[in-house]
Amino acid sequence: MKNKNNGFLFLFLAALLWSTGGFGSKFIPWNPVSIAAVRGIFATLVLFILRKKKKILFTKSSVIAGICVFLTTLLFMFANKMTSAANAIVFQYAAPIYVLLGVMISQRKKPKLLDAVTILLTFSGIVLFFLDHLGSGALVGDILAILSGITFSGVFFFNKKPDASPEDSNIIGCGLSLLLIPVLFLDTAVISSGTTPWIAAILMGTLQLGLAYFFFGKGIKVTNSVTASIICIIEPILNPIWVFLLLGEKPGALSILGAAIVILAVSFNSIYPQFRTPITVEK
Repeated sequence: MKNKNNGFLFLFLAALLWSTGGFGSKFIPWNPVSIAAVRGIFATLVLFILRKKKKILFTKSSVIAGICVFLTTLLFMFANKMTSAANAIVFQYAAPIYVLLGVMISQRKKPKLLDAVTILLTFSGIVLFFLDHLGSGALVGDILAILSGITFSGVFFFNKKPDASPEDSNIIGCGLSLLLIPVLFLDTAVISSGTTPWIAAILMGTLQLGLAYFFFGKGIKVTNSVTASIICIIEPILNPIWVFLLLGEKPGALSILGAAIVILAVSFNSIYPQFRTPITVEK
């Protein structure tokens, strides 16, 4: 029970730190690739310092999960720049549904009634987001946000494989940001915007990504993939709130309705079965 409680706490702290990502990405006036580069570099340093062992094991599952981490952060940066913070984060947090679909496809299982209803409601909520952005020019950002949700589900899915190590995959994923360094020299905003964006980007790397993924790596070890993604659902709730309070960005009515449907549907899918599990008493 203690390990499970620790897992919940670690994942909660990770989601809390992650929730500041929408504000940070919109506040920094850089190209999203530049933000991802600086954020990833400093996150790698933090993760490497905090880990107990210095050797990184490049197992198949850890490498794939690491690639998913890298793609998720990069796609999320682009999505935040091209659509609302609410859309970007809620589309990403449809991840439990992608996990569910991945398990069903890989194991060739038919969905249970509850799962089928959850999938239908989730995609209905996503449709409302798209309807809210018709003709606004933000549809590309919405699509990128959905892709970030698919890659994020891969982080959960592959980190639960027997040969996976969440700590290793997180370092691999953040370390891949080194490939983006050349973009920093091409982004004129990086040079002209002053020191404040640099401070914000470094804080995003050390706290919002590095420390958050450290907590995530600890928590995911003792929490199943679907439950873990539900605990982290506080991020899509807080993320647009920070952006609204600090930057004044307000999502449309259909987006708010869509977000409510997605969050409630996915949460209910995880919580409801637990109430139906018989309680056993030790003798």
